[in-house]
Amino acid sequence: MTLKEFFVGNPKVKIKFYSDTHKYFIEDEQIPNVTNIVKLLTDSQPLVIWSGNCSADKFDSLVEVGKKYDEIQKKEIYQQIKTAHRNTLEKAGDIGSNVHYHIERYIETETEPEIHNEQIKHSFNLFKEWWDVNKNFYEVMFLERVCYHSSKFCGTVDAVMRDAMTGEVVVFDWKSSSGIYKSHIMQCMFYILALNEEFGFDCKRLVIVNAPKTGKLKTKAVEVTKADIKAVKSVLQTYQWLHEEGEGMMTLQLIHHQQ
Repeated sequence: MTLKEFFVGNPKVKIKFYSDTHKYFIEDEQIPNVTNIVKLLTDSQPLVIWSGNCSADKFDSLVEVGKKYDEIQKKEIYQQIKTAHRNTLEKAGDIGSNVHYHIERYIETETEPEIHNEQIKHSFNLFKEWWDVNKNFYEVMFLERVCYHSSKFCGTVDAVMRDAMTGEVVVFDWKSSSGIYKSHIMQCMFYILALNEEFGFDCKRLVIVNAPKTGKLKTKAVEVTKADIKAVKSVLQTYQWLHEEGEGMMTLQLIHHQQ
């Protein structure tokens, strides 16, 4: 396990961050991760369809017409089909982590990395083209910074920058997924809530730069309103209610048994 410790928040607390599992702790208490909290906003139906397609594609690649399979081969095929979606997610996560690493290094050093994987190369090059055009408009404040809010949530913001023209603080998020989604915007708004509390910022702006593994670059800038922050707090309260072990969950279980 890779353990890192940070003193963050207002007031300051010591956060233990295990980067391999992406889990945050204060002492022995695990603190909810923003990435997991915003999964509440994810529409499950497309994920179910995608998962089924992963399994179907794996079946098609493994099973040959007219070929006989013994017990061991059948079990191996079954296992590969069963885990096809998970393996695809892990590969996408590895690609995303590599892209994030190269982006951070490039912002810091302006040294172009040597990349051999075509998907990582495509994603990084899209970002590089965007950054080379836009870098003079921003002053880098933080890169890959762990943030914490007293409402007990943690996350790692990709970048915090100051607009060179207006002086505004802007939260940036790098994405290598196929598009920009509502959950990405909500994720950034959680970071804004934490950063504003810790530093006394009046940050109201976020920018998502989507450099996908295939396809074209997309960007989205959002001006955060009071209504947006209210929505963030509602999502957090819903997450906390779903994960509490007290009266709320007992009531939920009671309703379930009565149905």
